Amino acid sequence: SLTAMEQEDIFEGVIDDNKRTIKLEVEAWTDLSNMTVNLNIPKRATLISPSSPEGVWDLTQPVNIVINNIERDVTYTVTAKKKAVKLLQEKLIILITQLN
Repeated sequence: SLTAMEQEDIFEGVIDDNKRTIKLEVEAWTDLSNMTVNLNIPKRATLISPSSPEGVWDLTQPVNIVINNIERDVTYTVTAKKKAVKLLQEKLIILITQLN
């Protein structure tokens, strides 16, 4: 599993073993360049890269994780996507309309 934090917000990565991807969907205001990440690797596997399961990552670009699953090295690509701001804007417009 992969957990990422930015200030007080915590995000869980969605792992797709077939595509070898881990996707994070974060709030629109999240600073992707300064994400505190924690990887939880299964006991039978070994983390090859990065060297530590914890750290601060720049997720403005995809990041590769390499894990050895006893048989071979497997690469997963971690990507982060910000949630759409449009929904927030729509809620704000409704609120302003109700106040008027």
